[in-house]
Amino acid sequence: HLKPIILVALLTGMRKGEILRLVWKDLDFERQIIHVRDSKNGEARQIAMSLEVEVALSRLPRVGKQVFTRVDGKPVINIKTCFERAVRRAEIEDFSFHDLRHTFASYMMMNGAELLTVSQILGHKTINMTMRYAHLSPSYQRQAMNKLKFLDGHNLAIRGTVDVARRKLSRYPASSAGVVEWVDTRDLKSLGR
Repeated sequence: HLKPIILVALLTGMRKGEILRLVWKDLDFERQIIHVRDSKNGEARQIAMSLEVEVALSRLPRVGKQVFTRVDGKPVINIKTCFERAVRRAEIEDFSFHDLRHTFASYMMMNGAELLTVSQILGHKTINMTMRYAHLSPSYQRQAMNKLKFLDGHNLAIRGTVDVARRKLSRYPASSAGVVEWVDTRDLKSLGR
């Protein structure tokens, strides 16, 4: 039963306690909504189910009112030991269940979700809290920087490496002299003067 719990955490950003407290009436398969009635901040919220979450939840056996139950039908109330064992087997260091929530927030942001949307899904009262969760990977930041365009019509160009003499860099800091790899196309023209 650990695999669907992890899947729900990773694809909804729900807290462990919110997931383990889910009852079948909290799942609206027709509208593809999860109703989180008992959240950490005391406020209810709704989370849309992705197809993967819907399939995983619909395949679970209904042996009681709780969604996640043991084989004997009793609710799952603690997954710490089996989660830690799974993390060790995967050879992942310094990883807690709560890190799945951070992962969800980061990937939502990197896939173009608005900060306010992520905040609402996570059930945060402030955007500042969401910003603590949404960590953008260095490769994502690099991709975003490579998409940089200016509104005044000029583009950035990569022209290999361009040797730049110090006298041509009067508007650049002295530390910029030497080899410049990213050069504004207007600067290329001015450097030839």
